Order: sequence, then structure tokens, then C-alpha cells
Amino acid sequence: MRILKKFNKGAILTIIVLVALVIYLVGVENQRKEDKTIIKQKCEEIVDVIDECMVYPEDMQKLGEEISKENKTKYEEQVKEKLAEKMLDNKEAVEIQAKILIANLNYQNDENEIRTKYKRNIDKITGYQFEGDQVTVTFLSTVQVEKKYKDGLTGEEQTSSQNFSTSNDEIVLQKIDGNWKIVYTNLQYNEYGNSAIDSNSVVMY
Repeated sequence: MRILKKFNKGAILTIIVLVALVIYLVGVENQRKEDKTIIKQKCEEIVDVIDECMVYPEDMQKLGEEISKENKTKYEEQVKEKLAEKMLDNKEAVEIQAKILIANLNYQNDENEIRTKYKRNIDKITGYQFEGDQVTVTFLSTVQVEKKYKDGLTGEEQTSSQNFSTSNDEIVLQKIDGNWKIVYTNLQYNEYGNSAIDSNSVVMY
């Protein structure tokens, strides 16, 4: 009887632990389902900001004229301000993200060719990898780019439009005081890959 009582107590404790674990895991899963909706929205918001930053303002889109260093510096500060509204409160993280955007912006704009539109659509989220209070979101996207340029023969202004697809875009977010903030984005900015950026400069905080 004593052995049976000990067995019963052990079995009961095991059952209690298992029930508590199941309740905890269900709670975590339900919370993550709610978080995924918010996380997707945060990803769409930062993508919209990046799209806006990937095009110089209309008054700077002048073919045949080099954009002054002063205007470039001023625009870079504006980019940092826009990113800071969506990213975690970390000046270095914001500056690194701004550096990547400006590098790609300058890489695809010159005196004879200026980008006039940049639009990334998140086609399908392929994964949410949770690690504590951080999550890495991977997704497929389609990017539409429009440009104006000078015809090499006639010198006349022309326009062009192209689309390209990506398969390895990712965004890392961190939950701070109950709110999801962008840590960094690792996106493909042109159809040839990210040859304009130094991948070693992207760090995780």
C-alpha cells in the first residue's frame, strides 16, 4: 500500500507538471499567433519606410546634374529620422541601416539615370523564427523600380520600369516593453543582389 501511495503521488505530480507544461505551451503558441499579426504589420511598415527612402525627393531628381554633398548629407539625416521611428532605440543600429540604404541609393542613381519609384511587396512570409524576445521573419517579395534616364543617342529623357523577385529577404524584430521594434533588415535591393553593400557591416543587437 505504501508503494502504491508513493506511486500515486509520483504519478499525480507528473500529471500536474505535464498539464502545466501543456497549458504553458498552448499559451505561448496563442501569444505567438497574436504576435505574428503585429509582427507582419511592423514588417510592412518598415518596408514602406525603406521604399520611400530608396528614392530621392523630386527636387533632387535632376538628370545631368550631380547631387551636391550637402543635399546628400541632409537627405541621409532625413532617412535616419524616418528609420528611428520604426526601429529600436539604438543610434548605431539606425546609422548602419541608413548607411545600407544610402549606399544602394547612390549605387543606382547618377547624373544620367535617376530612380523615381521603388515599391516592395511582401508576397509570402516563409518563416517566423522566435528566439526569446527576438524573431527573424523571412519572406519572398517582388520589387518594382521605375527610372528616368537620358537616351544615349538623342539625349532625350526616357522612362523605364522593371520588376524583380527576391527569395531571401529577412527582418529581425525585438519585443521591448511589450512592443515589437525593428532591429535590422536584410533585403535585396536590386536584381543583381546586394553588391552595393558590405554584408559584414550588418550586425545584430
